Amino acid sequence: MDVYKIRLINMGQILRENFGGKKARLAEALDRQPSSISKYWSENQKNHRNIDDETAREIELIVGKDEGWMDRLGQNDGNTRLTDRVCSDIKTNPTISRLVSSYMNAPLEVQSAIDDILARYRPVLGVESLDSLHTVDNKEAK
Repeated sequence: MDVYKIRLINMGQILRENFGGKKARLAEALDRQPSSISKYWSENQKNHRNIDDETAREIELIVGKDEGWMDRLGQNDGNTRLTDRVCSDIKTNPTISRLVSSYMNAPLEVQSAIDDILARYRPVLGVESLDSLHTVDNKEAK
């Protein structure tokens, strides 16, 4: 997976954790127009923009992440055994792969609603944070 996709995954996590899933709030923190943030998610090749090095470093600085954090996957993973099982399921089960892909392409509001539902099952899954699973799931699904 290329660094631009990794940055997009991590930006989604930052949006959920630091900006309530609101692209406009991130745009304001970066002193940019909201439309410039939306272009990172655009499926239209004409409008799509990649998150460049300068923007990635600026986001890291704003939210207090280490330099280079935006370029790495799976950084919140505290349960390697579960993560390995999830990655294996994504590789071998096309239904799970499609489900993860659909989740990652859904609007952030839909992702947040799904996160709320999944949080109810946290004790069953035995993990502290489902965010690490989203990051790892997407790594294998793309």
